[in-house]
Amino acid sequence: MKIKQQISKIFISIILLNLILSNNIIAQKNNSGETAAAAIGALAAIGSAVAAIENYKEILETKAVNYIMKNHPEHTQFRIQLIQGVYESTKKRSDQSEVTVIPFGFIELENGKPINSQKILFMFTSPGWINNNGVNLSMVTWEFLTKDEWNNLIRSFANLNSPAEDIGEDCFVPIYKKVKGKQKEDASDILTITNRNDSGKKTYKKTSEAVHINDLVIDKYGFSIYGTGEFSQKVIYPFYRLAGDDYLIADFSETMKIFSNEKTLGIFLKKIGETKLMTRNTLNNVHNFMNAIPFGVEQ
Repeated sequence: MKIKQQISKIFISIILLNLILSNNIIAQKNNSGETAAAAIGALAAIGSAVAAIENYKEILETKAVNYIMKNHPEHTQFRIQLIQGVYESTKKRSDQSEVTVIPFGFIELENGKPINSQKILFMFTSPGWINNNGVNLSMVTWEFLTKDEWNNLIRSFANLNSPAEDIGEDCFVPIYKKVKGKQKEDASDILTITNRNDSGKKTYKKTSEAVHINDLVIDKYGFSIYGTGEFSQKVIYPFYRLAGDDYLIADFSETMKIFSNEKTLGIFLKKIGETKLMTRNTLNNVHNFMNAIPFGVEQ
């Protein structure tokens, strides 16, 4: 089966899922045998489409393995798989870039068992990267980041995108607490964030506490914290409230610049001169993978 046909299967499966959901609702209301039969038929079709999706994922993972073997021969034991299925959205609706991103989770093995040493492999694809002959690797750009490099990228993005005290190289993030009432805005521990279009302000006060960046969630308004406690699910490190056409840009490495736009992180790939906005869903899935202990690691 041609690659383009497999891609079509991906979109067909999503449509069929919607059909099943609506048909099941109708069947419950009307108790129609014909509707139920149609739903069963659609389910069988989805089974075929899902198989095509799994085959497509295997093709992409094979390309990722080929890249590792060719460019990183020092890695001889590892596990690699897509962090998000390619049929899931890794593209913001407002992102007009033609570059797509496919993230692979990489876990090192030792004597065939996973160890707590993971990396992220990004596959950035430009238009024309896939055709009836397969994958055109000349239209693919790879970025392979260690855990420390990834956390440093997120730290650099936060420092670029916030008026708060810069996060140090140890990646411990100072905690800010939202406060009410009149505050001395010139005080060194007070932050005032103005909403877009000057529609209001939020005031934060720096506390004496800090949390490591690996325990944080990347929210549209700043960092928030996993788990329970006083600061759980609250913004503890606020970002600027930028308008949709605002850009904050910083150089990150020899291959990338980073920028803030549309309430998220963007990456500029120097090699191809193209930008890519990352969805927060993608960012948090990658961030969680990079900072969690892999399943099966002996502790």
